[in-house]
Amino acid sequence: MKILIIGSPGSGKTTLSKQLSHRLKLPVFHLDDYYWLRNWQRPSEETWLAILDTLLLRKNWIIDGNYYASFQKRALQADHIIYLDYSIFLCLYRASKRALTRCFISTQSLPPALRVNHTLRLRGYWPFIKLIIRFKSNYRCNIIAFLNQKKIPHTILQTPYETSIFFENLGITPNTLGCIFRL
Repeated sequence: MKILIIGSPGSGKTTLSKQLSHRLKLPVFHLDDYYWLRNWQRPSEETWLAILDTLLLRKNWIIDGNYYASFQKRALQADHIIYLDYSIFLCLYRASKRALTRCFISTQSLPPALRVNHTLRLRGYWPFIKLIIRFKSNYRCNIIAFLNQKKIPHTILQTPYETSIFFENLGITPNTLGCIFRL
């Protein structure tokens, strides 16, 4: 089983992937943990694609994260995609809350490479806010069109309530793993 979870920053991809991983007993890979290097440095394109290829070759996985440039590559390998299509306001609220928590309380939600010598970094937060505000207008139509064109099984969840109902309705047992997304 290969599950890809996508959505705007702040939509809850990491939380949902952890919950599904626990429930399905599948390994989870948070793309931020593999992408970000110390001091917010990025890997080269070649290195990044090699990392993705290694993750995608695994027999089972749950992968959460956007990185739109590699979305199609990941989507074509997935058995199912969950798109958290939440409101901009909810995503802004959650991302802001997470940023403040990282700055003043705990860095545990940061990728491991960034936890070392972490400093207050609200100054660079504006591009992140713009990404959240523009996520739907920049990516939503293309994502949905691609999923429909390639006939990739997917679920679009637009509210936390829908997500909780989706999760409750999984009814997962070892014998039903193959049909958990037939809701």
